[in-house]
Amino acid sequence: MININYNLKRHIELLKQEKKILNEKKSFLKENPKEALELIKYGAKVSQHIVWEDRFEIASVMEDFLSKKINAHEFHDSVFGLRRKHSEKCKRFLSKLVSEEIKDFCPNKNAHKLKGFLSALYFECEHFETNFDEAELYTSIENGFFKFQIIKKSEIISHSS
Repeated sequence: MININYNLKRHIELLKQEKKILNEKKSFLKENPKEALELIKYGAKVSQHIVWEDRFEIASVMEDFLSKKINAHEFHDSVFGLRRKHSEKCKRFLSKLVSEEIKDFCPNKNAHKLKGFLSALYFECEHFETNFDEAELYTSIENGFFKFQIIKKSEIISHSS
């Protein structure tokens, strides 16, 4: 995937174009495939930024599961809740962009480091929901948490240098 720089003005312009076409009961993707792809990339940057902002809450849920404060079913429910909350935050944020309530925004430069992380947790939980293998889920989350810790440590190191 091509990395694009974030341009708030362009993102808002694309969101407004999409809204106009959707109001006409048409598909933005079919009407403007190039712009739709660009809009998807901007949306991904916003989503990554929100995951980055919520990283401590995500880490807390993982830590609770790995320290056995919550069981696999509670972890599953917590991750599903985090994902639902994330989706709602993204929708609210994009809505505020369209209405121009947000005047200044640039995604955190580190946000890409957790790209797909919450989705990966969600899919691990979906797999658990089908297989009910708590040991397998534990090992998978433990490995994911290790990677998460490496990202957090690199953030601390980059701020101290």
